Amino acid sequence: MDVHATGILFGMLTGIAVGALVSIIILKLTKKDGKLKCRYDERQNTARGKGFKYGFYTALIGNLLYGLLISAVPEVPIEPGAGVILIGLISTLVYVCYCIWCDSYFSLNENRTRVLIALGVISIFNFFLGIRSLLTGEAFADGKLNFRSMNLFCGLMILIVLIMIALRKSVKGREEEMED
Repeated sequence: MDVHATGILFGMLTGIAVGALVSIIILKLTKKDGKLKCRYDERQNTARGKGFKYGFYTALIGNLLYGLLISAVPEVPIEPGAGVILIGLISTLVYVCYCIWCDSYFSLNENRTRVLIALGVISIFNFFLGIRSLLTGEAFADGKLNFRSMNLFCGLMILIVLIMIALRKSVKGREEEMED
């Protein structure tokens, strides 16, 4: 393994470790009871299970299509690692959006305001890193999107999640008004 590849691997592993640590801190800070574990009721768990299923099918179909694409097209404008990460982001987005729409995204012991603030901060941070990678040219290698462009897609995914939460709140508010 050359020095450049070792540096990339070290950077990715460091990023994963820092991401895991930040995730644990955010999980703890967003709970009303200070615990890490989220508590869901039976209805939420059922909806979350369906969301996992839809996310899984999305990942399965996405990977099959991506496999066909890289087999059929000689020059795909995205590196394989970035393609797989992008499929993971899309399948996660399907799961999260389904859970939001079924009111099973927020756990019973979560402080929604803190979760929304954390998501906003994470989205802005990812957009910053993604835009920086675009401006410095690090988001592309040999004319192909690489893993350094994924921050931009992570920021976009979280922005979509925030929009979906706002849409669900708006629709739910109108539904409650109609019941009154």
